[in-house]
Amino acid sequence: MKRLLLLPTLLAAILAAVSCLCGPAPSSEASSSARGLTTPIADILENPARYSDEVVTVKGVVSGSLGVFSSSGFILSDRTGSIAVFCPSSMAPGEGETVKIRGTVHLVYRFKDNSFCYIKQIKSK
Repeated sequence: MKRLLLLPTLLAAILAAVSCLCGPAPSSEASSSARGLTTPIADILENPARYSDEVVTVKGVVSGSLGVFSSSGFILSDRTGSIAVFCPSSMAPGEGETVKIRGTVHLVYRFKDNSFCYIKQIKSK
């Protein structure tokens, strides 16, 4: 059981390290009125405890894709920030694709002003 929980956390940590190398978030994002019911990534990053274990919908550009066994992950960036996304399948979207995903926010750690969270994508039916 612990091995199953370790894989998403490990993948998210690797993706977080990759996101540091990816540079700033892309600036070509839709306006807030066209965003609809999506949550800005910055809102999640600024208050991860509020969103922990909550289902959110985020939209952004894919970078830093990584596949590990039957799982994959990527960095999703919008005009407000970047966050790691864990996929329950080995098929992550391609680099540079704009995607809208729905998933659960997982807070890995929080210490003073530092925290790390990721989104575990909910499989589409």
